[in-house]
Amino acid sequence: MAAKSSIDQELRPRRFVEPVLVALTITALIVNGVMEVKNFQLMQQTRLGIRASKRVLIKLEEMLSALTEAESSHRGYLFTEDELYLVPYQTTVPRFDQIFSDLEADVIDDTRHDELLLVLRDLVDTKLSEMEQVVRVIKEDGREAAVAEVQTNVGLRTMDKIRRTVAEFRKSETRQIDKAEDIANRSYANGLATSVISTATALLLVGGVIYLLQHSRRRSLRAALAIQAARDDLRVTLSSIGDGVIATDERGRVTFLNAVAEGLTGWTTPEARGLPLEDVFVIINETSRQTVENPATRALREGVIVGLANHTLLINRDGTETPIDDSAAPIRGDDESIRGVVLVFRDVADRRDTERMLEEAAQQRSLDVRNLEAALGNLRAAEERYRLAMDAAELGAWNINPATNELVADERFWRLFTGSEKALDYEAAFAAIHPDDREGIRRAVAAATRADEPAPYAQEYRVVHPDGAVRWLSAKGAAHFKEQDGERQIVSFDGTIADITDRKLNEQTLSRMTADLIEADRRKNEFLATLAHELRNPLAPIKNAVQLLGMSPLDPEVESLRLTMARQVEQLVHLIDDLMDVSRISRGKIALRKEHVDLKSAIDAAVEAASTLIEENGQRLRVEYLADSLVVYADHARLTQVLSNLLNNAAKYSGAGCQIELLVRASEDNAVIEVRDNGVGIEPGKLESIFQMFSQLEQSLERGTAGLGIGLTLVKSFVEMHGGTVSAQSEGRGRGSVFTVTLPLSNQPQAATHDAANKQAGFGRSFKVLIVEDQAPLRIVLSKLLEKMGHRVEGAEGGEEALRRFSESRPEVVFSDISMPGMSGYELVRRLRSRHDADGVYIVAMTGYGQATDRETALEAGFDEHMVKPADISQLERLFAWLAKADGDGIEESPAED
Repeated sequence: MAAKSSIDQELRPRRFVEPVLVALTITALIVNGVMEVKNFQLMQQTRLGIRASKRVLIKLEEMLSALTEAESSHRGYLFTEDELYLVPYQTTVPRFDQIFSDLEADVIDDTRHDELLLVLRDLVDTKLSEMEQVVRVIKEDGREAAVAEVQTNVGLRTMDKIRRTVAEFRKSETRQIDKAEDIANRSYANGLATSVISTATALLLVGGVIYLLQHSRRRSLRAALAIQAARDDLRVTLSSIGDGVIATDERGRVTFLNAVAEGLTGWTTPEARGLPLEDVFVIINETSRQTVENPATRALREGVIVGLANHTLLINRDGTETPIDDSAAPIRGDDESIRGVVLVFRDVADRRDTERMLEEAAQQRSLDVRNLEAALGNLRAAEERYRLAMDAAELGAWNINPATNELVADERFWRLFTGSEKALDYEAAFAAIHPDDREGIRRAVAAATRADEPAPYAQEYRVVHPDGAVRWLSAKGAAHFKEQDGERQIVSFDGTIADITDRKLNEQTLSRMTADLIEADRRKNEFLATLAHELRNPLAPIKNAVQLLGMSPLDPEVESLRLTMARQVEQLVHLIDDLMDVSRISRGKIALRKEHVDLKSAIDAAVEAASTLIEENGQRLRVEYLADSLVVYADHARLTQVLSNLLNNAAKYSGAGCQIELLVRASEDNAVIEVRDNGVGIEPGKLESIFQMFSQLEQSLERGTAGLGIGLTLVKSFVEMHGGTVSAQSEGRGRGSVFTVTLPLSNQPQAATHDAANKQAGFGRSFKVLIVEDQAPLRIVLSKLLEKMGHRVEGAEGGEEALRRFSESRPEVVFSDISMPGMSGYELVRRLRSRHDADGVYIVAMTGYGQATDRETALEAGFDEHMVKPADISQLERLFAWLAKADGDGIEESPAED
């Protein structure tokens, strides 16, 4: 207490100085802030004044410029009497009201500026009135009278006065700007000086306060450290004791726990301080589980040292129990009065465990003797089970000692490995491995037996038996390690082998079959492509001839025959296209050209395509829309193909007079299209198989053929590529059928319409055309067709002849076949593209090969367009119409392919 009083007396004289210094510091900072705000406000007012003066100068210049422009326009009208010269004058005059309004807003409020502004306004009004008078004289009395009016020089004198007044106004504003800048500079200098002085003063005051505070804290800290040192000495002494220590005051309330006591009771000193000892040190009898009297209570009561009996448990705060022994002693003052008690206790769990383990070990020794014979019997039984398991799995076991490279294996291992039961050493066994596999197995064994991150050992390899037989083995194993002298060392390498020769032979057979299937599929695709090419070559002249006949008037009977021929040719083309589509789908080569499509446009196109067959069969088609403006994200051409296939299918399997219905509706986020007929129907067992390749219903002699059986396959493939579904329903034979297509709706309300009216049509202008085709019928018929369309046509049998005719006739469009003897179409287009006289010539590949890769190859070779035989007259019309439209503007992109 004496030390504390001396410290207070030493610190008291300085306690008054610190608040005074802090108050002075705050006052200096406030004064500095107020002066800074005033300087800032003055500078802001000055800045706004300078800005207003500059706007006045700008408006004065604008007024002079406007007057000059009006005067120039006025002079032009005076000399020419042309009304056009009055337009700038008439446009400029209304601006003066706004200019003077802006000047009145920006001019500072003093008598001199108001007088100058009033004089200037009167002069401008006088000048404008003078110009208006001249204009009126010109219109009423003529130019000579107006010139006489001008020669009075009234306007010139007025203009001079305006310039002098503006000059005086400008000089006044300039003086005002200079004065404001001087004020701003002085405000800035005053503010800077004030800031520096006040900041320096504040820093000195703050430094003084900090110094006094630090000095006071150091003296207080030294005093506190002296007191704390005495307390720490006692605390360290008690804490260093290996037993738990709890001290209480004379009322039995806790004042101190060392770290051991905190750990055993679960209470910390701050938490337990002031609590009764019985709440912190809770003990019970281990046997009876009854509460035991606290020894500290007795020590306080009787003033003697008290110890606990054995079998006492301390209950931790979290409920855990610890066996302890303890003792309590009173703390006496100088007058021998009891001022508290100290309780010392220790954890005897380890001692109890040691005693218990010694007792259990004695009992265990007697049990071990009895269990040893039973364990040996179990080991023999386990070995027998292991042998039976290895025999059942036909596995051979092996073990390698890495230290000696000694190989130990059972009889089955040697039978599988060498074909006999004769054992071999490690290297001899390695020599039995097939030479091509030997080094790989050595690397695998090395990787599996390394001490650092061993790799799993699972290998398949071949062995060669002495009789030359080659067998495939599957080996699996694992290395076992131990720690010795701080290093990980391998102990053994164990595993099993199994004969997998039959499995390998099956895999090789399956691999060959897979390769054969892939090769067969490739040949099939090549055959389909070649077949399509060979079929299109004779179809092309037939189709072109039929189209050519249609361009001339024919008697009804011949026209009927021509239409029949046209439909049959289109059917053949359709079958070829379906075959190629199926081939492309099977190889994943179909690429959809998706866009947001109005479903009605695709349905209208499909109905138009199927209407001929429906009319020929004497059937009726009803289309009903139960929802308006359904938009889907789809390939318009493929979607049209899906719907036309379903309509054609309904027409083929329905008799004359049957009703076919196409219903369109919306269901949640999907568009639903139903094609219904009351035809032959479908048996329930065949509803799923009808979508498979080449699947057909039974055909009768009366019905004839129903096609190749790929139309519904294409429907299913195209619908699923669009993210939709297709299904078939029928109540059985003779009950009709329903095909339902579901497509996800697009979230875009606008869609492409694909109206026929939007397609280019017409012959356009006449072009010079060169046809390069080695087949004479196709060349001749196509030439006649193009001539009928109004073009000038020449033909060439091959590439060399085409080059000669090109030099002679200089065609604008070239149609060339690809597969030609001597020089291919690719070589021909390359040679044409290298010639300067072929610049701007449009070259079209017309070929029987119609796959996507064929089109890409043709375009890469230099062709502008790729058409598949037989070309339709509508394709040719669109091409030439597009060429005629692009003529003179340059061709930037090819026309859209049909």
